[in-house]
Amino acid sequence: MIIDVYEGERSRVKDNHQLGLFEMTDIPQAPRGEVEVRITYKVDANGMLEVTAEVLGTKNEKTVTIEPESGRLSQQDIDRMVEEAEKFAEEDEQARERIEARNRLESLAYELQSKLEESLSESVTPAQKKKLTDAIDEAMEFLSSNEDADKDDFDSMTSELEKISRPMFRPVDDASDEADMDDEL
Repeated sequence: MIIDVYEGERSRVKDNHQLGLFEMTDIPQAPRGEVEVRITYKVDANGMLEVTAEVLGTKNEKTVTIEPESGRLSQQDIDRMVEEAEKFAEEDEQARERIEARNRLESLAYELQSKLEESLSESVTPAQKKKLTDAIDEAMEFLSSNEDADKDDFDSMTSELEKISRPMFRPVDDASDEADMDDEL
């Protein structure tokens, strides 16, 4: 896993200034989105920035220290970036919403694919499984061929995938929700 460290006020990486990067290794294999990594930032009185990434399951951690004079922006550059952030705030918000919608679709597709491969697929008929597999494949194809689709397109595809999958997994999901509620009581 590559950890990039940026400074700036914009929501997209390309509009900010890279300070440094480091690579996390020895991360245990897990399904996409299952590994938890905690990133902490510390700035001392001298302006030294220390960024630490820790894999929570293994306590494996790595740190990078960025010194004030190592490529940091000047106050004039920071002021300019703040002005740009204010000027492009609406555009940045739209980009953030679009990216979040894309990520929701991608996460849902991977989650459903995992559910089909797990024991939960025993409750799904072959016809349902084919229909869902086709819908997941369509979503993945859409994601790879429509990098710059708008938020509504991603939301529409997500809704369609949810509509197809909901009847297949609702009894299982409802049972696990009830079990979670019992645990809380």
